[in-house]
Amino acid sequence: MYTVNDIKKLHFEPSSLCNARCPVCPRYVMGGTKNTKFKEHAVSLKQFKDWFAPDFLKQLDSILMCGNYGDPGTTPDLVKIVNYINDCNPDIVLNITTNGGMRNETFWKDLGNALNKKSFVTFSIDGLEDTNHIYRRDVVWSRLEKNVTSFTSTGANARWEFLLFKHNEHQVEEARKVAEKWNFKNFKLKENPFGFQRNRTDQKTDTMLVFKKNGDFDYEIFPANTPDDLVKLSKNSLPNLNSNNITFDIPTEQPVSEFFEKLKETDVSCQSKNQKEIYISSTGQVYPCCYLSGFWYFENYNWEHVQFRNMIKEDYDLLNLNNNDLDNILKNDFYQTKLEAGLEKGNCRTLGCAMFCSK
Repeated sequence: MYTVNDIKKLHFEPSSLCNARCPVCPRYVMGGTKNTKFKEHAVSLKQFKDWFAPDFLKQLDSILMCGNYGDPGTTPDLVKIVNYINDCNPDIVLNITTNGGMRNETFWKDLGNALNKKSFVTFSIDGLEDTNHIYRRDVVWSRLEKNVTSFTSTGANARWEFLLFKHNEHQVEEARKVAEKWNFKNFKLKENPFGFQRNRTDQKTDTMLVFKKNGDFDYEIFPANTPDDLVKLSKNSLPNLNSNNITFDIPTEQPVSEFFEKLKETDVSCQSKNQKEIYISSTGQVYPCCYLSGFWYFENYNWEHVQFRNMIKEDYDLLNLNNNDLDNILKNDFYQTKLEAGLEKGNCRTLGCAMFCSK
């Protein structure tokens, strides 16, 4: 598929720790009870140096720090890691994504001073003081404001990414004004957030269910532009659910599905292969992309999850930077043969690849 010398982009999860409980995050079951399958870990400077030699960092065009399970801002050695990267490659572009609600003003000022002029932090802020916490649960607005303004006071490049929902759609223009006040350089609206689904048979619109820490049902989140009458109708028939009682049947073979049969015949353009990119988790596991990485610890084992787990499990320990170096990992049969075969049409097609990278 590619060799270590081909890699130009690194998607890196420096930490699987997080201060928030966002409903779609696989750390929790829809923001409720915790997913105990994954390992919480933050990469240290020493570990980062052991994994990534200066010559490898020199060849990279960019590093995206954004994980499936954690927030880069929770990494104790993040500023030291950024300084090491810049020492190895002063022209690299770093994009660090965060909810911005952790640590203190000193940390964010230090991070702003550490970044080079090409790099930036993307703050995921979905509304204003009265709405941001509806999706970014447990993020405290007053702390977020202090952290962001401390970061931007250094002149560092900050970007605001706003997920659009029913509950915040009226605040977009006001949020743009706050972004200007807080010295953001860019404001991006994401109009179709991931995670909505039809949660019960009598429902007339897709929603996002949200649960409390004890597993009790809390509330629903609605897509932007949902008619008010459908919101009212849905709220009048709220489910009596507890996330502790949500179970999934794990398939042992591919279900009969017209959708899967279509995926086997679509044209796939692999983003990781085309852009020469790899994804590395906080535990050192090397995946081709964040999409397939997410399949490993997910509780809701759909067939595409099971298929990928079966595909990688034989080589899983060998594909970890704590057990092997990156050069040998990318020479492994999983990367050189199995993934390539999975991009081809037919019964050997890796369905996860077709789901995310069909043309």
